[in-house]
Amino acid sequence: MSIKLAEEGASVAVLDVNVEAAREVADSIVKAGGTAIALRVDVADEGQWRVPSARRNQLRRLDTVIANAGIMLFGRDTVAADLDLQTCNSALM
Repeated sequence: MSIKLAEEGASVAVLDVNVEAAREVADSIVKAGGTAIALRVDVADEGQWRVPSARRNQLRRLDTVIANAGIMLFGRDTVAADLDLQTCNSALM
């Protein structure tokens, strides 16, 4: 998604708990002439969800957020939007 958005002209922040993977994507965007930054973010820690203002300023403005963190909750079928943070955190442990 990040690469496609960058191809369409978006500045992209690639956030992942695996910062090396995020850097690979961001670097490929920059090498292709786009604008991207990579940050380590653990979605299980709500305090990490904010992009630091110094890094955010590199991107100029925020137009769209795509939150795509996957977890499996066996035996707890529900709509993702109905999951609370505590349930998600327990799935990540």
